[in-house]
Amino acid sequence: MTDDATLTQTQPPVIDPRALPVTYVDWFLPSGAYEGVVNLSLGVIDPSVGDSTPPPVIVVAKLRMSLDFASRMHDLLGSILKQHHPEWAESDERSDEK
Repeated sequence: MTDDATLTQTQPPVIDPRALPVTYVDWFLPSGAYEGVVNLSLGVIDPSVGDSTPPPVIVVAKLRMSLDFASRMHDLLGSILKQHHPEWAESDERSDEK
């Protein structure tokens, strides 16, 4: 694996395969971490499949990442959410003071 310092210095090119579909998710499936790798499975509830109640959850994404990358993803998602919910940032600041 390459560390962040090396990536920051070299800035690899980003290739965006336009054919890669965007996937909507709204359900967490059993996930965890083992030997430094986070396994995150995500799904979407789909009422159009079958007649069951509640409707089934379809697995649509399985992500594998290092613990370090998962931590950076956590920070990125937190900063995006705080932009849309400023009150969350204030509550974090109060909990940091304790």
